[in-house]
Amino acid sequence: MFSRSRHAWNQGSVVAAVTAPVYDGGLAAAQPQQGKELTTQSRLVLDMVRNQARTAATAAWVSNEGAKAAVSAAESEVRAAGVALAGVQREGGGGQRTTVDVLNAQQDLVSAKARR
Repeated sequence: MFSRSRHAWNQGSVVAAVTAPVYDGGLAAAQPQQGKELTTQSRLVLDMVRNQARTAATAAWVSNEGAKAAVSAAESEVRAAGVALAGVQREGGGGQRTTVDVLNAQQDLVSAKARR
């Protein structure tokens, strides 16, 4: 006779759930492109600011050079007016210039100093 042994089989099941969007509206493709566009825009803004800074620095340098030239010219004018006054005063002392000539030379010197 056959003896049948009973085996107890355990039954089990495995259930897995996968969630994946079927349609994302192009979001996955658009995000890298958006990042590239923002990077490009930031670079353009940086270039614009850099150019503005260069322009401002150049303008400031030119203005400074112009101011130095103006100061130098004003100082030369004062020196020339002083030399002219000394000459007119000597000529006035010798009778070759009038008092008005000496006063005019003094006024020229004062005016030159005022412009300095």
